[in-house]
Amino acid sequence: EIGQLRSIFVKFAQYLGARSDVVSSVWTDSLSKLQDACPNSSAEYVRHVIESEFKKPLEELFVSFDMQPIASASIAQVHTATISRSSGLDLFNQISDHNATDPNFDMHHTNHSIKRDDSGSLAVIVKVQHEDVKEIMTADMVIAIHIAKIATRFDSRWELMTTLLEGWKKTMDDELDFRIEAQNMTE
Repeated sequence: EIGQLRSIFVKFAQYLGARSDVVSSVWTDSLSKLQDACPNSSAEYVRHVIESEFKKPLEELFVSFDMQPIASASIAQVHTATISRSSGLDLFNQISDHNATDPNFDMHHTNHSIKRDDSGSLAVIVKVQHEDVKEIMTADMVIAIHIAKIATRFDSRWELMTTLLEGWKKTMDDELDFRIEAQNMTE
């Protein structure tokens, strides 16, 4: 099962799953499930990441937090939560301020989307990066590029694969940095 591999293998499979012009519908039907149905990270890991990012217990940050993700893909999983209007706006401002002014602020592991309602609370979406995914994906991509370069020595047709992988590496690096996603959400 490709989903268990995570890393770039799932990214490749997701790409192929969206390409009915390249592979048969038997493959696209199966591979498209990897868009949001990859294995979940543990609740303990999710709690640890959030509390480490914000230096507060989860219960102080959120009125409620659903540890069961609504989706889990190759890089991260998405949770629903609720925060009080006042603490939510403070938290959102803290994220925005740190993200804009502090290059050392670590927003690589969590990303947040806020939806206001009339109940005095804010429904939020919290995106949590899977454990060690950056290190695993980076190492796997370096290996894949290296293999493609070696294959190119024997068959020049592999040069296209090397170029493709190097392009994907840049895209992957951007996807792994949630500050870029947060910046795109505010534009």
